[in-house]
Amino acid sequence: MKSDIIKLCGETLESVEVRGDVFIVFRCKSGNTYFMYHEQDADETFEIAEIEGDFDSLIGEPVEFADEIFDKKGYMEMKEEQGYGVLTGTRSYVMYAIGTKNSEVKIRWYGESPGYFANGITFELEEGLGNNNLLFN
Repeated sequence: MKSDIIKLCGETLESVEVRGDVFIVFRCKSGNTYFMYHEQDADETFEIAEIEGDFDSLIGEPVEFADEIFDKKGYMEMKEEQGYGVLTGTRSYVMYAIGTKNSEVKIRWYGESPGYFANGITFELEEGLGNNNLLFN
């Protein structure tokens, strides 16, 4: 699956800030700042369910991979719930992996809605000075 999080590839992270269970800020050495969150579309909710790994282990090294990945754990949980007939509304798990040469972090998001469901997590760039002026890159 292709996701906008792939834009992190080649960036070197300076800091990662998790704000509650709904928002992550990635600040890069290049001056770029990226935001990861769910953009509300209806009465659905999305939150960070789990973070595997330590963001500090990614700081200072170039990001070699960043993408949406198959969430086997989430799939198995949904399959189990459906098997017991307790699934009401719509539920979804989305997982992302970010890694450097030496470490990896996985971010697992969980979404739920009583009906209509807007899938996905938004990953977007807030352009900074370093992004607009080649002298600062």
